[in-house]
Amino acid sequence: DGRILNRAPDLRAVFGIDAISPELFQVDPGILDNAVSHEAHSATLISVERASAGDTAEIQALLKDLGVEPSNQIGEWAATDADSNACVRQVARCNDSVVGYLVWPANLLGLEIRALLVVAEDKQGSHEAAQSLLRRLTDLVMPGNITHIRLHCLQRQVVLREVAGSFGYTASPTTPNDLQKIVVKQRLTERNWAVCRKALAVASKLGLPDAPPTFRHVDQQVPIARPDGQRALVSLFKLETLLAPALICLAGREGVLVPIQRQFEEHLLASSPQSSLLPQSKAQLSPQQHYLSDKKTLKTFIRGDLLFFYESIKNKGAGAVVAVGRVLRAYHRDETSIKDEDLVASVLGSSQLSTIGSSKTKTITVFDNVMRLPKPVPLRELQALRCGAAHQLITSQRLSSQQVQSILEKGL
Repeated sequence: DGRILNRAPDLRAVFGIDAISPELFQVDPGILDNAVSHEAHSATLISVERASAGDTAEIQALLKDLGVEPSNQIGEWAATDADSNACVRQVARCNDSVVGYLVWPANLLGLEIRALLVVAEDKQGSHEAAQSLLRRLTDLVMPGNITHIRLHCLQRQVVLREVAGSFGYTASPTTPNDLQKIVVKQRLTERNWAVCRKALAVASKLGLPDAPPTFRHVDQQVPIARPDGQRALVSLFKLETLLAPALICLAGREGVLVPIQRQFEEHLLASSPQSSLLPQSKAQLSPQQHYLSDKKTLKTFIRGDLLFFYESIKNKGAGAVVAVGRVLRAYHRDETSIKDEDLVASVLGSSQLSTIGSSKTKTITVFDNVMRLPKPVPLRELQALRCGAAHQLITSQRLSSQQVQSILEKGL
């Protein structure tokens, strides 16, 4: 990009073309005035946008149905503060009907975010609305940052609590109705361990070991210091879930490299650099997505593996590793018994299953904690690591711990 920008005057003079930096088209994730919509089902559209004065009546009705007193609606929930800059107010709509409401003080972003969230659990789209609003909260945290989220939800919000649990939220030890979560938008490596450990302690008072532990397996116990000062042992796998989308990329951890085409990658993986004016897929609502591959690839995936996505060159793809996540589980399923939720979470349609191998049985890999690499690792680098041959990149392949560390070092 730099070389093209340096020749911008020549391009303008010879061809009449203006060369503009891609940075001018990037949207600041901290600015959430832009509406986001998701296709939850074929006839259901979930949209999230800033609340307006016209939403006040529906917000108040939603809070009243859940037993919130009028004084608390105005004071605590800012239900009537449409013209105020003190709070950021977001509503989730299902086919134009308000089914969710999220509010947080505008001046509390940084190391801690205090938010209030409610959904109309008796209405269509409430589950997806909860996912979308929780995703919006996660989007407040900038890449590379660590933030403690304190979420107040009402006692009767069963669906909301269930959805929040899938995002890694846990009950607050001090306030019964509150949930909390530590969002770590980093990949912890031996190189940045000391820096991340210090930042985590400042943001959440959670203490990691002084030195990165030696990796043995994903269920190994990691000693941590809890905010109350007590010592505890937590499995590496659970720690990553609680700190999601963090990954603890210790030396010795192996991985898998999988191919993905650009048209699927843009809808499946989070934080696409290309903003879209069209509704996003439901796959981006859930913290867990599905990757479908041929029957023979099942043995390639092991629970807890780091999962690297190679965007193929086909259809003007990047020809590079663009993101990394974590394998939760993998299993076989026959085409005739593949459920709608399997396909929705993979952004594939039933008509596209035949393109994934000749066998009628497919491998479904469930993954989470996916984040894009700041610097995509190009094909030539993969070839130097002996994992970029043409026959290797058309299917899933195992990566040694050395290859994993090399890709992370180049991509991070």
